[in-house]
Amino acid sequence: FRNGRLEGIIAWRVNSHDGEPPWAHIIEVQAIGKDRNAALRKLLLHVGRQADTAGCNRASLGMVGAVPDSVLWSCGFVAARHNRKVFGLHAEDPALLASLSGAKWTLTDLSDDNDGS
Repeated sequence: FRNGRLEGIIAWRVNSHDGEPPWAHIIEVQAIGKDRNAALRKLLLHVGRQADTAGCNRASLGMVGAVPDSVLWSCGFVAARHNRKVFGLHAEDPALLASLSGAKWTLTDLSDDNDGS
């Protein structure tokens, strides 16, 4: 909210599987208003901070044009090698980067997704 007006929403959850470190999956992100990109940046960075606090080793989301690439890059997201439309957080740690590179990332749940949820 800004000046009492809704500027954006973001929905995300923490996932874990078979003893792997938890990760955050952004289900949906939307922004409206004059400065849509600024609102998207704030929302994505908020999830990054919350995911870090929750002990997540990555955050992922699938994109079909919902967020401009420039906004994703400015928030630390990088494209997955197997699909240039899918992004995840980059890590300097080699072990974490290997985990990110092997992750299966899908489209958002409110789009056409196959993550089983």
